[in-house]
Amino acid sequence: DSGTVTIVETGEVIHAKRGFQVHATCNSKFLDDPTDAFAGTRGQNTSVLRRFFSMVYESPTVDQEAEFIQSLYPDLDKGIVQKKAQFVVALREAGKTATKIGNQSVQLSRTFCRSMVIDWLYLESTFGYLLSRGISPGQYALGPVLTNLMPDHEKEAVNALYDSILT
Repeated sequence: DSGTVTIVETGEVIHAKRGFQVHATCNSKFLDDPTDAFAGTRGQNTSVLRRFFSMVYESPTVDQEAEFIQSLYPDLDKGIVQKKAQFVVALREAGKTATKIGNQSVQLSRTFCRSMVIDWLYLESTFGYLLSRGISPGQYALGPVLTNLMPDHEKEAVNALYDSILT
């Protein structure tokens, strides 16, 4: 608030220039997270919350997600990239509102953030050897990234969504 910060460990005093701003991001809306979907988050003190402006951004569109995935894996077929993007966006939507998946309506307790998308795609490439055993690497990679912490009916819904879009 004063523009002065003291580094306790060193005693160094830093004076911010006029107009200096701090930007902070948080996926949890600064509230406690009873779902444990956001690791390490805790509710913030009201005095901290009053010092920030809250801005909510929409999740990426299918095209934006496809562009992101293609940037990570430029050699991946564009059609496959588009389907992966559709799947990611559909998962996010199913986390926001109850969604008809297969023969059930379900709202997922966990959903895909960008770091989870990166992990999922990386593990999918790592698990490529599973194809020879008749196991889908992409579907298998969903376990450690997303579904292992979900109740069974949500796992089934995610797998049904995967099958409907990616197989």
